[in-house]
Amino acid sequence: MTVTATYLDDLGRVRIAFTGIAATVDYATVERSIDGVRWHQVRGAETVPVVGGAGHADDYEYMPGVANRYRVRFVDSAPISYVGTGTAAHADNAAITPGLPDGLAAGDLLVLAVGTTRGAVPDTPPGWTLIADMQPLWVFQRYHDPAAAAPTVTWTGGVAGDSMSAVISAWHNGAQGNTPMNGIVNQTAAQDITTPPLTIPADGQAVFLVSWKASNADVAVPPYEFELRALASTTGQSITVSSIPAELNVREVAYGGPIAVTGGIAAPSCAVIWSTGSRPTQSEETVTVTPTASGYWIKNVRRPNLNRKTTVIGVGDISRPSRAGVFDVAGRGDPIAVTEVQGSRRTSLTVRCATVGEADTLDRTLATGDVLLFQGDGPECPVPTMYGVTGVVRQYRPSQRPDSTVRYVEIPVTEVAAPDLSVFVGTVTWADIVNQFATWADLIAAEPTWSDVLTIVAESDVITG
Repeated sequence: MTVTATYLDDLGRVRIAFTGIAATVDYATVERSIDGVRWHQVRGAETVPVVGGAGHADDYEYMPGVANRYRVRFVDSAPISYVGTGTAAHADNAAITPGLPDGLAAGDLLVLAVGTTRGAVPDTPPGWTLIADMQPLWVFQRYHDPAAAAPTVTWTGGVAGDSMSAVISAWHNGAQGNTPMNGIVNQTAAQDITTPPLTIPADGQAVFLVSWKASNADVAVPPYEFELRALASTTGQSITVSSIPAELNVREVAYGGPIAVTGGIAAPSCAVIWSTGSRPTQSEETVTVTPTASGYWIKNVRRPNLNRKTTVIGVGDISRPSRAGVFDVAGRGDPIAVTEVQGSRRTSLTVRCATVGEADTLDRTLATGDVLLFQGDGPECPVPTMYGVTGVVRQYRPSQRPDSTVRYVEIPVTEVAAPDLSVFVGTVTWADIVNQFATWADLIAAEPTWSDVLTIVAESDVITG
């Protein structure tokens, strides 16, 4: 997997690109941060398509001149589903290495159930997290890393004759965690295993039930909608792992439904139950870039093809109108004030266009009437950065010579709130495709793949025409 962030000066954007993404990933989401603490969704990058293991997003609202950190999260929207169970491992007072299930993918949720017949305690394997300690039953979790081998479970304590067992089951797209969780210890010897209740907080969650019994077992049948995933049985103990599929949307598991056990003898037992939903993020990568923009940008986040880098030669005074009221009161010398926050900033910019064509292009950018991003080249830029709308735009010639092509454009600006994140578009639309290419053959000749189509920068007159 490779994630890169590159500043592109063509439209004033940072391109966050990724390749080598797992086939199970449906989309990516991209966020930006300056301090690594507060993260902001990149406009138009909440659900970036992943096609052929690759994709990209463009950020036009970066902070110029400083390090911008981008966090890319890769999401698999499929529900949690059972993958398989590996070979159980058993030993007499010795380390054990249970087998990993077949068919694993990176990021699959692994559940390791460990049991013993006496006082030994398992050491937590590197990379695993203990989620349940019901001695003599322990449950660990981790996300599968293809580079990591099957865990070897070692022990603290133990004597000859102790029976040690472990088994690993796996679920695709499962979230690691154990909330909510409930457990039960059945000290009275019985053939079947009484199970604890659980209230599941939301639809779409899988329910897990792991049990231990101080006897071997030939067959185990879990209660309710549970499906048996593993039965690890040896002399003196047995472990079962069961789950309810997420798509059943079970919201309540009643107390006492027994795991029916065939074989072995009546013996004490225990069980633990919990639920979890789909893993919100399959993996996460961060990358940092410092955009080195030169010049002052006027950007349209709805139509980024209209973004223009300009030469600002004048900045008016910055004012904030008052919205407070001052009222005289009969019989009092001092008036009273009704206060309110001041209005937004107002200013004006004067932009120099070297040619008539450049002035016309800037005019098309301003003519949309959209909220624009006026963006400087860094924190110390003397021209303010703000979202704003324009007032009456005036274009004039600084020289009265008839052959002069230089134009000055005076732009009054009133600061406004940034457009909602739902306002975005790519650098090309279907309307642009229809207008720019006469036939499908022309499009294919110019842009052989859909990825190429997505990188087209449409002409500004096509968008505004």
